[in-house]
Amino acid sequence: KPTTMDNKKRGNRSKNTAAGKRKASEQKRAQNRDRRVYRHDKTDNGSDNEGLAHRIAGATAASDNVKSSDEDLNQSKLSIPLAMWDLGHCDPKKCTGRRLTRLGLVSELRLGSRFGGVVLTPVATEQISPADAEIVRRGGLAVVDCSWAQLQSTPWSRMKCHNERLLPYLVAANPVNYGKPINLSCVEAFAAGLSIVGLDSDADIVLSRFGWGEAFRQLNADLLDAYAACRDANDVKEVQSRHLASLAAESDNRRRLSYGELAKELEEQLGGEHSDDCHDSDDEEHDESFQIQTRESTSVREADAADQHREKEIDSSQTDVQIETPSENQTRETSSPTEAEADDHQKDQADDESSFQNKTRDPRPLTETEQQLLSSQQLVNDFRANKIDSEVQRNWDKFYNRNGDRFFRDRHWTKREFVELAGMQNDSGDQPLILAELGCGVGNFAMPLLAELPNLRLLACDFSPRAVNMAVQRWQRERTDENDNRFKAFCADLTSSDFVLLAAGHLDDWNESSVHLAAMVFVLSAIKPAEMPTAVANAAALLCSGGRLLIRDYGLHDHCQLRFGRGTKLAESRYVRQDGTCSYFFTVEELESLCQGAGLRVLQCCYVLRETINRRGGVRADRVFVQAVAEKIA
Repeated sequence: KPTTMDNKKRGNRSKNTAAGKRKASEQKRAQNRDRRVYRHDKTDNGSDNEGLAHRIAGATAASDNVKSSDEDLNQSKLSIPLAMWDLGHCDPKKCTGRRLTRLGLVSELRLGSRFGGVVLTPVATEQISPADAEIVRRGGLAVVDCSWAQLQSTPWSRMKCHNERLLPYLVAANPVNYGKPINLSCVEAFAAGLSIVGLDSDADIVLSRFGWGEAFRQLNADLLDAYAACRDANDVKEVQSRHLASLAAESDNRRRLSYGELAKELEEQLGGEHSDDCHDSDDEEHDESFQIQTRESTSVREADAADQHREKEIDSSQTDVQIETPSENQTRETSSPTEAEADDHQKDQADDESSFQNKTRDPRPLTETEQQLLSSQQLVNDFRANKIDSEVQRNWDKFYNRNGDRFFRDRHWTKREFVELAGMQNDSGDQPLILAELGCGVGNFAMPLLAELPNLRLLACDFSPRAVNMAVQRWQRERTDENDNRFKAFCADLTSSDFVLLAAGHLDDWNESSVHLAAMVFVLSAIKPAEMPTAVANAAALLCSGGRLLIRDYGLHDHCQLRFGRGTKLAESRYVRQDGTCSYFFTVEELESLCQGAGLRVLQCCYVLRETINRRGGVRADRVFVQAVAEKIA
């Protein structure tokens, strides 16, 4: 007589069989179904009859929906058979061919079977054309559902067909390969082939099953119409060649323009509307393409006069170089661009945009809408923030690789904003002045100064090796004397502990040990906040006694800060652009604290408020910068 333990073992063995597993799963589903029905009946006003009626009504509505969808599918029958070989390379959830198969619009072919119509395959030699319309109507259209990355391993010999065709140049609109040429999905291949042979209604049927189907037709409307108007494969090939030639010519023209120039061209086409570029004309180079009108208030004049009076009281014996501070009128004369320097394009736009500037210690007040924009920005997670910080050098290299030396215009405004640059003189005549630009980029700050000041020697460094190479190449192109060595550039991390030693090694080539001026123009905002004190301290270490540090960067509540959207805020006042480069928006208190922490005496620190108005487009932008001048104490 079997014991209870034997019965349990026998039951376990029965469950391990396929039939036992199937029976167990059916029982479990039945139990879960009974529980759901019981819970539904309990919550349905406590009435069993009402619960039953509710379930019957729901089932009836579901069956009606199924019937209506079936009727719609029957009404949209195709005029020709569609088929495909599915090799299982694609994700079943994203495969458009399998979805068409489930809808009953496409039949699946086995490997080794023969298809009598036209087969669209990437290994064909002849392109599909309207001349194949009769073959398609008689035998149908088929595609090969395989991965573009596994074309070499695909068994093409086991797909038998005498009419293999190749699709001409088209652009994909599916979410996986949107905007990529040639890499079409199954439904896009079907729609393209049907449209070329004149079966537009069938193409609309297969595309209607996808939300982005209409986008494919709109994206390739001109090409599909041109292909459908051809007579044979040779005409299709000729149309494709002309289109590719036009794309190549347009690409060459675009390659000569920088991102900034492309953004300006797009802005003109849109009637002056601002475009959300990944960099927001990081300083005032964009404003320099227009003639600048300056409206200074009485308080600003008083502040400038106080700064001049304070500079006169500084003991000139403590400085190694005498810096002459020009008067207010002289500063304006040296900084204002002349009519001869502006090209015709800049003159045309001078009437459409004006800029007004004001210097103050108070931050720009925000409107209620701007406050809502600022409060709606949310921080990204720590993983993304750390990843961006670890890739900062690579992202800047990519930025300069894309834009070259044409993104930013030369910074001619520096002499207008910093009187230390406008009034540089030396009592000894031929003794050179030494200036260090920290974060030189491609030389937009250095080259105009070198051209105007023959006694200037400029030491430049940048975190991006590609930017340093571009700056050196530009100096070699623009210098008038091949033996002119007034410019030196090297790649270095401004926040590293050995930066000062590395810079001193380059200064030794000039028999110098320090610099008279150091400039950090839109540099600190690209550095992590925790490393900013180190960067300012390294800059201060390069200065001679009485030397000055010039800083210009983004200010709090700048127009660019309010434009950052979701997923861009790394920390308070710190954001990441679309290309992976970062920016920080300073307060004057933060900038003063950085300078004082490095042992410098702050001579000037204020907000620079610029109101830029595009009269043609009716667009107004409130730009905010911070500007500081600090002196090294003897």
